[in-house]
Amino acid sequence: MMNTIFKNWTVLRIVKMIMGILILYQSIVMGSAILIGLSILLCLIVLLNAGCASGSCPTHYSSSKRRNSKR
Repeated sequence: MMNTIFKNWTVLRIVKMIMGILILYQSIVMGSAILIGLSILLCLIVLLNAGCASGSCPTHYSSSKRRNSKR
């Protein structure tokens, strides 16, 4: 788990983390409990590199089949 947190930091992942921290800060300033929870969730997803962007959501529909079916 520690390897997931400290390895494979791309520019996009860093931008997502910065955005999550900024949203967390702003939601604390506003006092919105819902936004605080959602921004913490966003930061955890980025920190753990979870979600479809990390390749953990396989698709069963290949692009070559899709191209052939349009003809």
